[in-house]
Amino acid sequence: GSFIITDGSIVQLPKTDLTIELTGEEREGVRDFKITTPNGEQYWFTAREHTDYHYSPATVTANTSYISPDYSAVSGWHLTKALSANRSDSIMLEYATSRHVRVDITDNLYSASMSYDGHSYSFGNSHSGISSTATTSYPDKRIPKRITGRGFTLDISTDSINHYRRISQMTLRNVKGDIVKQVKFNASLYNDGRIRFDSYSIESDGKKTDGASFGYNITPTTRSSKDFFGYNNYVYSTSYPYESVLNDNLTPSQARAYNFDSAKAGLLTSITDFTGATTTFTYEPSQAI
Repeated sequence: GSFIITDGSIVQLPKTDLTIELTGEEREGVRDFKITTPNGEQYWFTAREHTDYHYSPATVTANTSYISPDYSAVSGWHLTKALSANRSDSIMLEYATSRHVRVDITDNLYSASMSYDGHSYSFGNSHSGISSTATTSYPDKRIPKRITGRGFTLDISTDSINHYRRISQMTLRNVKGDIVKQVKFNASLYNDGRIRFDSYSIESDGKKTDGASFGYNITPTTRSSKDFFGYNNYVYSTSYPYESVLNDNLTPSQARAYNFDSAKAGLLTSITDFTGATTTFTYEPSQAI
């Protein structure tokens, strides 16, 4: 379910048997909240995330009536404490923060057609000034750092690959601080910059007890390989002068056509488990009916 806050009151959508209460002082126009289950378990959500949004529209002439959609707001609350119904057990969660910025730029105007006084015109070219840009910033993305409960502590380590912040290791310790178990995650990047999960391993008492590695279809892709819907579905080695869905004569561009080999780029092809057994995956193209 979900809920909204209207006029200082919580409205559940739909109504459930949970009790949701606002807690703490009002900050940034909102408060934190606590959820209580029917059997009395309580959960506090007090670690906030924010989102900043800025939009620069494509303009040919100045628009004096334009109203900016820019905003800054609290966009998320993370769990920070859980308490059992009998109040004997509790779990505390801590977070680190990381800044992330996403910039979306619309395709430039590559082809256009127009008519004036009964005459038609068309052209194809790159017009870099005619594009829109939306920038979304997440100044304090929450990353799990530590979970503490009665008799244990789970430390969570992170690192960065390119601009991706990821969990690299989890270490479970007992009440004395001794390491009970460790889980390690390995990752790398595809050639287009996306992160790839390569393997994981589990160690207990200093000995490896489980793990797996993953294989992928490493087919090169570029922006010009995308089809009409934005997927990497065309042949990498073929180049066309226009990246629009239309050529300069306003016919559909072959640079946006479908190609099965390119469509498989990045797909999972194998899983090899701790014992060395490998499961492989093969794919076939779908057919329109």
